[in-house]
Parts: sequence; structure tokens; C-alpha cells
Amino acid sequence: MNRIYSVVLAAAAACICVGSSSASASPIPVRDTILRDRDATASAFDSIPTQRYAVHDGAGRTVEIGVSVACQVTCTDANPTDISNFLGTLPHGSEISTLEVQMLTPAELTDSCGANALACYSSNRTMIISGDDAVNDPPYNPSREYVVAHEYGHHIERSRSNPTPLNPALSWGIIHWMSEEQVCRGQRQGDLFPGSEGDTGYWKNPGEAFAEAYAEMVFPTDGVRWLWTSYLEPDAAAFAAIQEDVYSPWKQRSTSVARVSLSRQTSRSKSISFQTHLDGDVSITARGKPGTRIRLLLRDSSGSLVRSSSGRDNRQAMSFPICGQRKLRTVVRRIGRRGGPVRLAISRP
Repeated sequence: MNRIYSVVLAAAAACICVGSSSASASPIPVRDTILRDRDATASAFDSIPTQRYAVHDGAGRTVEIGVSVACQVTCTDANPTDISNFLGTLPHGSEISTLEVQMLTPAELTDSCGANALACYSSNRTMIISGDDAVNDPPYNPSREYVVAHEYGHHIERSRSNPTPLNPALSWGIIHWMSEEQVCRGQRQGDLFPGSEGDTGYWKNPGEAFAEAYAEMVFPTDGVRWLWTSYLEPDAAAFAAIQEDVYSPWKQRSTSVARVSLSRQTSRSKSISFQTHLDGDVSITARGKPGTRIRLLLRDSSGSLVRSSSGRDNRQAMSFPICGQRKLRTVVRRIGRRGGPVRLAISRP
């Protein structure tokens, strides 16, 4: 497949933007921009007619592709079939059929995304690439295919959900990769900046790093230099997590139920340990017999108390944002003399 100098994705509402000041301050061109304001990106591609092209992935999936009028006249490599065929070779699921691709002239790309970005992506699921062909060699200017793969990483993010409060995936990366790379902990420590597109934040933005790690997984021998923080430089475990995010995406929290007895003849408290390999909110509820009083406690693997319920009746609930903790222990404690059975439900990512 031919290589091009710029690959750009058009942007719409609810996107993130790399400002021109950021691009001009950096000697290294950013991979892409994700623009927030649809009005700021209105351009010639808004009215480009499109049609669907098969991606030949064996599942009958297609993508929607259009070429601007100017690009049809002047572009050297505006071939929708080449683009759809390449997209079909990328690791993907059914989300590929929700993608729209637009091809523009370099001038139209500059108007839409700025002069210093290699690409743009939008939450309206639109990708725009240059219709011109020019070879860009690593380590700083990756190939056309590599940048398209980076942008498709964003498209997968846009098509996935994370457990609360780690949304949107466009800012945080996707949950299996994000948990493997301990993005939540990095953000709390001030090492990572989800959704940031500023001068320094761009290279510490896990949403961008996920897309780049996806591209590196697709092209492991391209020689493209890892420009993001070393905190997120991918290894085999990170690539395996990305595969899980692509092919076995997270859908909802799982709930386990246990019953414990807090009778006067047994124990004043009972504990249940559990594990989770994903970050995100865990919710715990307990229900005892009417007239009993209970309290919920949550402790980490060291035994430190991290959360407790505030009530003192027979129904208690609490939640806790898991951020790197993999082993936790919930304690149900009886208050007063009256005991009995307690139903405990633990909902985790």
C-alpha cells in the first residue's frame, strides 16, 4: 500500500484538540488532533458524497468512504478500495462498519486539522486521510499505514465503554490495556493526563498512547520511535490486553453473592476476600434481617481500611474506585447484640 505525508481524521463534537501552539512548540509532529468544536472544523469535506466498500474480513463488513471534489481532480492516491482493503487487515470487530473515511487534498487537511498534525479523529466516528502519496520514514514520520492504524485505535476506543469513572475511553484508553498499564494510578500520581492535548500533556495522554500502542502492535518492525511517556511503552502483556479490548470488550460489571451469619453464638464480624484484574468502581451491598444493625468495611491487601458504610441499620451499601488494587477484603460487622444471616453482594468491573 502506498505511503502518504499526512493522514487526517475529521472531527466533530465531544472531541479533544491539539492546539496550534502545541504543534509549533514541538519539533516532532504530533500523530493527530482530536477536535472538540464541530464549528471549528467545518470544511469542504462536510458535503462529500460517500459509498460503502467491503473490507474483505470474511464477515461481510464494510466502511463508508468519500473523496472530496478537489481531491478527485488533484490527489495522486485517492483510492477507496486500497483504504478499505487495508482497514480490513487491522485487528477489529463489528465497529469497523460504523467508520467513515474521508480523503482530502493537503490544503483541505490543513484547514480541517492544522498544519502540524498527522491526523485527526472525531467522536462522530469519521476518519479523514490525505489523497496524496508521499513517503515518510521513521522514526518521527511513520508510514501512511501506521498512522491509519493509530487512528483506528482511536476508533476502537470510541466504540468501547469502560467501567465508571474511567470514561471516555478516548481519554483513558480501553479498560484491559488501561488496567494492565496502571493508567489510573499514573493519573493519581500526576504522571499521566487523560484527554490532555497540550504541549506536554499530549505525550502523557493515555488515550493517545493506547492508539499508538495499537499501531505498534500492528507494525512491530516499522522502526517508529515510541514518543510517549515510558510509563506506557507497550510490552507483550500490553499487546495481549489490547487484543482483549478488541476481540473481547468489557460490557458490564459482574456480581457475586454470598451469605454470612452474624449470630451471637458465632462471630461479631465476617469477611470475604475477592480479586479484580480491572480498575473501576466496585459496589458492595449488605442486607440483614429487619431489626439488625450492621456495618460494612473494605480493606486492601495490607489490611488498611479504604472505605466504610455510613449507616447503622440492616441495609448497607458502599462503593470504592479500584485504582491498581487487585486484592480486597470486605467485612460485615454486627452492631449490638442482635444478629442473623446477611446477604452480601459484590459488584466489580
